[in-house]
Amino acid sequence: MTLSIHLDCPNLDPFATSRLKGRLYLATSKPVTIDSPPSPPSSPLTPIAGPLRPRPSFAFIEFSGNEKVNGVPVSLVDDVFRLSANDWVFDHKQQQWQLAFDLPVPCVQDLPITYTPHLHACPQPLDRRIPNDGSQRGLSTVSSQHEQLCPDDLDNHRNRSTSAACSIDYYVTATARLQDCDYRAIVPITLGHDGSHIKEDDDEEDEGLPAKPLSKTCWGMSDHHHWLYELELPQWIDALKPFQVGIRTKSRQQWRAAKDPDTSCMITIHLYEARQIDTQPEVSMTLLTSSHILKNPSTTWSSPCVVPLEMTHLPTSGSLSSPRIDISHHLCVTLNYTSPSLHPQHPLDAVHYHCVVPVLSPICVPKYSDSDRDSGISLKSC
Repeated sequence: MTLSIHLDCPNLDPFATSRLKGRLYLATSKPVTIDSPPSPPSSPLTPIAGPLRPRPSFAFIEFSGNEKVNGVPVSLVDDVFRLSANDWVFDHKQQQWQLAFDLPVPCVQDLPITYTPHLHACPQPLDRRIPNDGSQRGLSTVSSQHEQLCPDDLDNHRNRSTSAACSIDYYVTATARLQDCDYRAIVPITLGHDGSHIKEDDDEEDEGLPAKPLSKTCWGMSDHHHWLYELELPQWIDALKPFQVGIRTKSRQQWRAAKDPDTSCMITIHLYEARQIDTQPEVSMTLLTSSHILKNPSTTWSSPCVVPLEMTHLPTSGSLSSPRIDISHHLCVTLNYTSPSLHPQHPLDAVHYHCVVPVLSPICVPKYSDSDRDSGISLKSC
């Protein structure tokens, strides 16, 4: 007897679904044939033979997740679902029991995404060259080989250290009972944005995510209170798609600024990733830096300046927060004003704006065949 798990999708995308779907397969051994005792000669009955197929009595599905840092695990989720024994269906052709499941897992909205650095795109430069197939741009990523686990190998998989000696992993465990024996199977599952619910056409909408991130507006005054500014910033950033920052600014002496040709403003935009693992020092990595010079910046108050942006390096992970692992992404906008004629006492003025913006970084989930999604080894206990 062998119990295996088939997941419809090896990744749960919190923006697209909060349901765990798949099938359990309990492959039986060769059916046992029971022959009836011989009938008396006077009886018209003939011997009857037929297979005996005991029915599984119950099944459980467990969705679990652990954060591990330096070999010390912390449980993030451990939900158990009992399946109805009446839903088992026997496949005569394959000689196995099947049980479909479709389970609500609302907690995925509050869980940190999977963090195993080799599952994410490496922090290497993006390839901006146009491929031969005519697509707009290529992207270099590193994918992982999906593994099917025997329960005895589960700890070995979880203990596999990464460069940061930390990970966040999720698993689906199935337990089924047939007669007096319990059968168990385990398969890993990733939790995170897989990019499948982002429309290529920005004019279309999607049920999981909008085609364009909603924006937020921030405003204020420069350090010396000579300039007003408004910034239109994205509420979230998809690491694989371009985004933009809108800027409106004007001098508080607008009537003089319109006649001053020496006034200019340098715009510098910086996006970086900050990683904090337990008590280790924080590590940061630059994802993009962009600079632009505005002549006569006060004209942007009526005609906003829109700065198109695109990451030059991929993040090591999407934004996440767990008990001991925190990965955040920071957007910094600096406006450096030069106005020697307009403000002779303070010819140099500046705006330094900083905010935390969630970044969606797709996990590299390979395309699997049906056999790849199954856990083919199970544990039997009688």
